[in-house]
Amino acid sequence: MSSANTDDGTIGRLGADLTLVQMLDLLPLGACVIDRDRVVHAWNTTLASWSSVPREDILGTRLTDRYAHLETWCFRERLNQVFGGGTPAVFSAAFHRCFIPARPPQCPAVDQMIQQTIVRPIDDSLTKALVIIQDVTAQYLQMVELRGRRITPAAACPSAGLC
Repeated sequence: MSSANTDDGTIGRLGADLTLVQMLDLLPLGACVIDRDRVVHAWNTTLASWSSVPREDILGTRLTDRYAHLETWCFRERLNQVFGGGTPAVFSAAFHRCFIPARPPQCPAVDQMIQQTIVRPIDDSLTKALVIIQDVTAQYLQMVELRGRRITPAAACPSAGLC
């Protein structure tokens, strides 16, 4: 299996039959590859669908030009750590809400998708990173609903009386 990066800096083939982009398109998660300048090198179909930004419109452009909030301190410094030291960054739904603004497809009544995002380097030279975005909107809404209900031990486990 060959490296994800070729000598000319483009995304190369990973394996005999699938390119990196084809592999990313198989994921039920949003995924993209960015470099240290935040230039987009790969954008999967899930992310294109969620964001309404076609792959051909974003490839080769700076992610921060389209999504200015990624230049704010909390995002910029964490991304710099990924490219500076190889430390993966986790952007939690609780603190960061979303990495790429999108409407959740399963929850049309919700204006903004709640996301869990992981950014990790994909090569030893720390020139490119993989961004994986998970839609956690449904889980968040379930948690809010459950917090609104006050469940007693007897109600949770009526046959035993106590849990």
